[in-house]
Amino acid sequence: MMMTSLENKEYGGDFDDQGWRRVDARILGQILAAQNVFFVLPDERRIAEFFSQAMAGIPGVASSLVHLWNRTVPDGVEGKICAECTSHRNEDGEDTIVSGDLTSGMAVDGDAREILLKTNENVFGSFVFRIDSSGSFEPYWPFLCNLANYVALSLENRMQKILLEGKNQKLEEMNRLFIGRELRMKELKDKIAELEKKVHAED
Repeated sequence: MMMTSLENKEYGGDFDDQGWRRVDARILGQILAAQNVFFVLPDERRIAEFFSQAMAGIPGVASSLVHLWNRTVPDGVEGKICAECTSHRNEDGEDTIVSGDLTSGMAVDGDAREILLKTNENVFGSFVFRIDSSGSFEPYWPFLCNLANYVALSLENRMQKILLEGKNQKLEEMNRLFIGRELRMKELKDKIAELEKKVHAED
């Protein structure tokens, strides 16, 4: 069954006292700590590797994978690249921004649940879980949805920062070219003025 972060009520979104007693505070601490680690991870590959390992320790999770754009961790038969992500690669093989109305086509087998890493503007991938039959996974569902939302927003902030840095670099290059042209024009004007003086002096 495919699930998104907007559908978390079916799996533990509404807690009663008994549901809270089933939650291990240490696991919640690990989920919270995972948010802080995000900022030291240098690229999407490391992000996927870290969260895949972190979520494998959630009670009731038999296995987990993290899918970011064209990267799926762990590698191999556990998951494969969805056609939507492949179609959003440009001619140079670089990632492009994926529209927020895209739905995941991630192919998983068995009792699997998925949380999209999604903001209002973009979809960055998904968390996918294969769960066992113990029932111990459900209380952690809303916390994992919150984690997915946090990761999606952080990825969007990182993307916007990269885009802004690229635009600033282009502006600086244009500014250098403009200043260089102005200096060249001044040199030419000075040379013309000097030549005019020489012509007048010869006359």
